[in-house]
Amino acid sequence: MMRLLIPLAIVSLGVMIYSIIECAQTPRHRIRAISKPMWMIAIIFIPLIGGVLWLVFGNARGGINTMGQSGGTPPRPTSPDDDADFLRRLDAQRRQKARDEELNRREQELRKREEELRRGQQNDGPNNNGRDDIGEGPASS
Repeated sequence: MMRLLIPLAIVSLGVMIYSIIECAQTPRHRIRAISKPMWMIAIIFIPLIGGVLWLVFGNARGGINTMGQSGGTPPRPTSPDDDADFLRRLDAQRRQKARDEELNRREQELRKREEELRRGQQNDGPNNNGRDDIGEGPASS
């Protein structure tokens, strides 16, 4: 019989300490059923049962919410396709990558045109066949 009482007493003490600390830290608006001082009295004077009752019925996090999940946290997406934030970040990354690729393509095209212009000017040399810088008509002196 003693072998059963010692572990039960340890578990009871642990549940009681945890329940008292949680009850003390829980804001008044999150406490259900009875008032905070009454919960403290129930936890202290009914050691194991009072703590278990607090964990199940006392705090708002202990119950089942309307989404069917335990706790007061909002439901999390079950897969990445259900997560709107993930999809939004993914779309932003795709758009940024497309912008970067377009910018690189335009820069290469610009470099290619500049190189062609330089080659054309080097091939023409100082003699521009009587044309001005724009290439329209004879150069005026």
